[in-house]
Amino acid sequence: MKPSKQSAKIARLRKKADKLFYQVVMAKNNGICEVCGAMASTAHHFVFKSQSAELRYDTRNGIPICLKCHFRIHSLGDAEIVNNIIRKRGQKWADELFKVKNHFVKKYRGVEYYEGIIDKLQKMI
Repeated sequence: MKPSKQSAKIARLRKKADKLFYQVVMAKNNGICEVCGAMASTAHHFVFKSQSAELRYDTRNGIPICLKCHFRIHSLGDAEIVNNIIRKRGQKWADELFKVKNHFVKKYRGVEYYEGIIDKLQKMI
């Protein structure tokens, strides 16, 4: 079954918003891994996207990180890296993100939502 024009447009907008999120986060620390100081290769979501749709495009939740450290978080569940990030950014920062994460809001994420996110992220570049 072919996706509707609306869902195809939303998919394109989500992809554009993801790319802009990546660009904004990678600009933090001049593209240096916040954990080890190597060149960052990705924008890691401190609170995983699967855990909070509300934080997906919140740049406070984005961490410029290298592939090695990203692997250690996702594949090895390395709590040391998570703790290092919290020490660097502060417990208040982490608490604010966890508060948003734990506040579940079911929203329709349509064209207007993604257009608003894209506009906000473009202003940050």
